[in-house]
Amino acid sequence: MILQFFRYFGLSIIALVVNLLSRIFYELFFGFGVSVALGYISGHFVNFAISAKYIFPKDKYKSTKIAFVKFSLVACIGLFVQTFVAVFALRVLQGANLGLGIETQKLLAHICGIGFSFICNFLGHKFFSFRTSAFELSLQNRFLHKGAKNE
Repeated sequence: MILQFFRYFGLSIIALVVNLLSRIFYELFFGFGVSVALGYISGHFVNFAISAKYIFPKDKYKSTKIAFVKFSLVACIGLFVQTFVAVFALRVLQGANLGLGIETQKLLAHICGIGFSFICNFLGHKFFSFRTSAFELSLQNRFLHKGAKNE
Protein backbone atom coordinates (compact mmCIF):
# COMPACT_ATOMS: atom_id res chain seq x y z
CA MET A 1 0.00 0.00 0.00
CA ILE A 2 2.88 2.40 0.75
CA LEU A 3 4.39 1.97 -2.72
CA GLN A 4 0.97 2.35 -4.29
CA PHE A 5 0.39 5.52 -2.27
CA PHE A 6 3.63 7.06 -3.52
CA ARG A 7 2.85 6.07 -7.13
CA TYR A 8 -0.61 7.63 -6.73
CA PHE A 9 0.99 10.75 -5.23
CA GLY A 10 3.58 11.04 -8.01
CA LEU A 11 1.14 10.64 -10.87
CA SER A 12 -1.47 12.81 -9.15
CA ILE A 13 0.89 15.74 -9.60
CA ILE A 14 -0.33 15.86 -13.20
CA ALA A 15 -3.93 16.14 -11.98
CA LEU A 16 -2.77 18.73 -9.44
CA VAL A 17 -1.31 20.92 -12.19
CA VAL A 18 -4.57 20.63 -14.16
CA ASN A 19 -6.53 21.47 -11.00
CA LEU A 20 -4.43 24.55 -10.15
CA LEU A 21 -4.09 25.96 -13.67
CA SER A 22 -7.74 25.44 -14.54
CA ARG A 23 -8.77 27.17 -11.28
CA ILE A 24 -6.79 30.21 -12.37
CA PHE A 25 -8.54 30.12 -15.75
CA TYR A 26 -12.00 29.66 -14.21
CA GLU A 27 -11.39 32.63 -11.93
CA LEU A 28 -11.55 34.85 -14.98
CA PHE A 29 -15.28 34.06 -15.03
CA PHE A 30 -16.25 32.90 -11.51
CA GLY A 31 -15.45 33.54 -7.85
CA PHE A 32 -12.78 31.66 -5.91
CA GLY A 33 -15.01 28.91 -4.43
CA VAL A 34 -16.67 28.03 -7.74
CA SER A 35 -13.31 28.12 -9.52
CA VAL A 36 -11.80 25.74 -6.96
CA ALA A 37 -14.71 23.34 -7.51
CA LEU A 38 -14.45 23.54 -11.32
CA GLY A 39 -10.67 23.07 -11.17
CA TYR A 40 -11.20 20.00 -9.02
CA ILE A 41 -13.62 18.53 -11.55
CA SER A 42 -11.13 19.16 -14.37
CA GLY A 43 -8.41 17.39 -12.41
CA HIS A 44 -10.85 14.58 -11.59
CA PHE A 45 -10.98 13.33 -15.17
CA VAL A 46 -7.19 13.37 -15.48
CA ASN A 47 -6.83 11.62 -12.13
CA PHE A 48 -9.24 8.83 -13.13
CA ALA A 49 -7.44 8.18 -16.40
CA ILE A 50 -4.08 7.97 -14.62
CA SER A 51 -5.36 5.92 -11.69
CA ALA A 52 -7.21 3.39 -13.81
CA LYS A 53 -4.25 2.86 -16.11
CA TYR A 54 -1.22 3.05 -13.81
CA ILE A 55 -2.13 2.85 -10.11
CA PHE A 56 -4.91 0.41 -9.36
CA PRO A 57 -4.60 -3.02 -11.02
CA LYS A 58 -7.43 -4.07 -13.31
CA ASP A 59 -7.69 -7.45 -11.55
CA LYS A 60 -9.32 -5.72 -8.55
CA TYR A 61 -12.32 -4.43 -10.52
CA LYS A 62 -14.32 -5.77 -13.44
CA SER A 63 -15.78 -2.73 -15.16
CA THR A 64 -14.11 0.59 -15.97
CA LYS A 65 -17.56 2.21 -16.22
CA ILE A 66 -18.54 1.09 -12.73
CA ALA A 67 -15.10 2.10 -11.43
CA PHE A 68 -15.62 5.58 -12.96
CA VAL A 69 -19.02 5.96 -11.26
CA LYS A 70 -17.54 4.86 -7.93
CA PHE A 71 -14.49 7.08 -8.53
CA SER A 72 -16.85 10.01 -9.12
CA LEU A 73 -18.79 9.29 -5.91
CA VAL A 74 -15.55 9.37 -3.92
CA ALA A 75 -14.56 12.51 -5.83
CA CYS A 76 -17.77 14.22 -4.70
CA ILE A 77 -16.58 13.87 -1.12
CA GLY A 78 -13.12 15.09 -2.14
CA LEU A 79 -14.72 18.03 -3.97
CA PHE A 80 -16.56 19.08 -0.83
CA VAL A 81 -13.43 18.67 1.32
CA GLN A 82 -11.20 20.60 -1.11
CA THR A 83 -13.65 23.46 -1.62
CA PHE A 84 -14.48 23.79 2.09
CA VAL A 85 -10.83 23.68 3.21
CA ALA A 86 -9.67 26.06 0.44
CA VAL A 87 -12.34 28.67 1.18
CA PHE A 88 -11.76 28.34 4.93
CA ALA A 89 -7.97 28.55 4.51
CA LEU A 90 -8.32 31.66 2.33
CA ARG A 91 -10.37 33.37 5.04
CA VAL A 92 -7.78 32.43 7.67
CA LEU A 93 -4.92 33.70 5.49
CA GLN A 94 -6.74 36.96 4.75
CA GLY A 95 -7.43 37.48 8.45
CA ALA A 96 -3.86 36.70 9.47
CA ASN A 97 -2.41 39.76 7.69
CA LEU A 98 0.80 37.97 6.72
CA GLY A 99 1.62 40.51 4.04
CA LEU A 100 0.99 38.01 1.24
CA GLY A 101 -0.65 39.13 -1.98
CA ILE A 102 -4.15 37.86 -2.72
CA GLU A 103 -2.98 35.52 -5.49
CA THR A 104 -0.41 33.94 -3.15
CA GLN A 105 -3.11 33.54 -0.50
CA LYS A 106 -5.42 31.88 -3.02
CA LEU A 107 -2.68 29.54 -4.19
CA LEU A 108 -1.79 28.51 -0.63
CA ALA A 109 -5.45 28.06 0.30
CA HIS A 110 -6.07 25.97 -2.82
CA ILE A 111 -3.04 23.78 -2.06
CA CYS A 112 -4.33 23.23 1.50
CA GLY A 113 -7.65 22.07 0.09
CA ILE A 114 -5.94 19.77 -2.39
CA GLY A 115 -3.84 18.23 0.39
CA PHE A 116 -6.84 17.33 2.52
CA SER A 117 -8.84 15.99 -0.41
CA PHE A 118 -5.86 13.96 -1.65
CA ILE A 119 -5.87 11.81 1.48
CA CYS A 120 -9.65 11.29 1.34
CA ASN A 121 -9.50 10.45 -2.34
CA PHE A 122 -6.64 7.96 -2.12
CA LEU A 123 -8.31 5.97 0.64
CA GLY A 124 -11.71 6.08 -1.05
CA HIS A 125 -10.31 5.01 -4.42
CA LYS A 126 -8.17 2.25 -2.92
CA PHE A 127 -10.91 0.68 -0.82
CA PHE A 128 -14.02 1.52 -2.87
CA SER A 129 -13.56 2.82 -6.41
CA PHE A 130 -11.23 0.15 -7.75
CA ARG A 131 -12.68 -2.86 -5.94
CA THR A 132 -15.46 -5.10 -7.11
CA SER A 133 -17.68 -5.84 -4.14
CA ALA A 134 -19.62 -9.04 -3.54
CA PHE A 135 -22.79 -6.99 -4.02
CA GLU A 136 -21.66 -5.84 -7.47
CA LEU A 137 -20.76 -9.40 -8.46
CA SER A 138 -24.17 -10.67 -7.37
CA LEU A 139 -25.89 -7.92 -9.39
CA GLN A 140 -23.76 -8.64 -12.44
CA ASN A 141 -24.43 -12.36 -12.19
CA ARG A 142 -28.13 -11.80 -11.68
CA PHE A 143 -28.45 -9.56 -14.74
CA LEU A 144 -26.17 -11.72 -16.88
CA HIS A 145 -28.15 -14.85 -16.05
CA LYS A 146 -31.46 -13.05 -16.51
CA GLY A 147 -30.31 -11.75 -19.91
CA ALA A 148 -29.21 -15.23 -20.96
CA LYS A 149 -32.64 -16.68 -20.09
CA ASN A 150 -34.42 -14.05 -22.19
CA GLU A 151 -32.43 -14.89 -25.34
